[in-house]
Amino acid sequence: MNTANAIYYQSHQSGNWNQTTTWETSATGVGPWTWPAASTPTSTDNSITILSSHVVRITVSVTADEITVNAGGDLGTKGAAGLTVNDGGGVDLIIIGTFTDSSTANVTFSPASAKWLMGATGTLIKYTQSSSNNWQNAYNGGITNIPATAFWICRRTGGIGPSLSTTFPGSGSVYPNLIIENYVSGTWNCDANTSTNFNGNTSAPTIKGSFVIGGASPVGCYVDFMNKQTNANPTKIQGLFLVQTGHTYRNHGTGTEVQGNVQIDGSLIYASGQTPKFNFTGTNPPTVSGNG
Repeated sequence: MNTANAIYYQSHQSGNWNQTTTWETSATGVGPWTWPAASTPTSTDNSITILSSHVVRITVSVTADEITVNAGGDLGTKGAAGLTVNDGGGVDLIIIGTFTDSSTANVTFSPASAKWLMGATGTLIKYTQSSSNNWQNAYNGGITNIPATAFWICRRTGGIGPSLSTTFPGSGSVYPNLIIENYVSGTWNCDANTSTNFNGNTSAPTIKGSFVIGGASPVGCYVDFMNKQTNANPTKIQGLFLVQTGHTYRNHGTGTEVQGNVQIDGSLIYASGQTPKFNFTGTNPPTVSGNG
């Protein structure tokens, strides 16, 4: 919790969290601002804001709260450094811009009352196998309230792909727009990499926005994604389902339910000898298109 002598922080420029030159401070939060800061922010301070166009990376583990990433700003973890989001006043981490989860350490919300929130076009990018359940569990008001217009991107840049929760306790995992990308040459088999696919049987995932296989993957880098979860309910996509050119979606397990339109420019493959469902359940007749 904040102390009586706590100060307000905002980014002055791009840089690492643990560098005082990254920050400027104010006793009131409205100025005047002093740069460089005398120290770097922690959970004992007042609000911490990442301003537009600034990229701030956590390279040494830190505990903080009352963090806001403004539109155009980018906060993230890097290397083996972790972020512990503490329970301060209000929502403890608000992502209006981008949060880049690229550390091998988990982003931890501790105590359990610590919460995070996404803005309407906020973006969470996961690069590593650090936990997705932490994010699912700590969403303010419950993960079902995540805005469908926000973005959750799983981006592989190395040998091990990022984790993707499927059977989160209760309602199952819930995502806004979900994008699966590969930045490594060749085909990323998301069945062999058990951290990045849909599996399990205790609940089924829901994508509230669009589900895009391929995303911004460079030429020559492809995604082969498997949906093999076997809950009684199929994987649900409430927006557009898009498989981009060169990429593959394997519709195994219980299958897929689509409420929006479908565009297959890559490949849609069913399991040999299985008859998983591919259902259209939207209130309007869907458009099915593509060159795949």
